[in-house]
Amino acid sequence: MKVKAARLANAPLFLPFPPWQTIAMNDRQANQMLSQKVIEALMIEALLLNDEVRSYFEGQGRDDCFALEPLGQVTHAVEALKATTRLMHISAWLMSRRSRLAVDEGPPKSSPARLGKVEASEGNALSLLPEEAQRLIGATLELFERVKRLDKRFSTFEAISHSPTQFMQRAIEQRLAASLLS
Repeated sequence: MKVKAARLANAPLFLPFPPWQTIAMNDRQANQMLSQKVIEALMIEALLLNDEVRSYFEGQGRDDCFALEPLGQVTHAVEALKATTRLMHISAWLMSRRSRLAVDEGPPKSSPARLGKVEASEGNALSLLPEEAQRLIGATLELFERVKRLDKRFSTFEAISHSPTQFMQRAIEQRLAASLLS
C-alpha cells in the first residue's frame, strides 16, 4: 500500500484535457457571463437613450428646430436622423448579440452580425443646434463608439475561439479523454 501511494505521489497528474484548455474553458464561461451582463446593461442604456432622444425630437426639439435659421433647421433634421439611425444600429447589434449568447452551441453556423457603419456628425454643424440636441447627439455618438469597440473585441475573440477547426479539435480531445478514463 505504501509503495503504491509513493508511486502515485510521483506520477504526473493526468487531466482529461490539457491544463491550458481548462483555463480557457473557465475563461470562456466567465467571458460569456460577463458578456451577457454587459450586453444587458448596454441594452437598458440604449433603450433609455432611445426614449430620451425620441421624446426630445418629437417634442421640445421641434420647437427648437423652428426657432433656428434655415441652415440650422436642415442640420437639426439631419442630425436627428443620424442619432436615431445610430440608436437603431446599436439596438439591432445588441439584440443580435444577446440572442447569440443565449444559444451557444458548437461552432457558429454563420458569422455574427457586425455593427453597421453610420456617418459621423460634423462638429461645426453641431454648434448650430440647441444645447439639448447637442447633448443627446453626443450621447448617441459616445454609446455608438463604446459598442463599436465591443463589437471589435467580440469579433476578434470569436475569430480565435469559435473557429470550426478548434471546435472539432476540442471535441476530439474530449472524446479521447473520455475513452481513456473508461
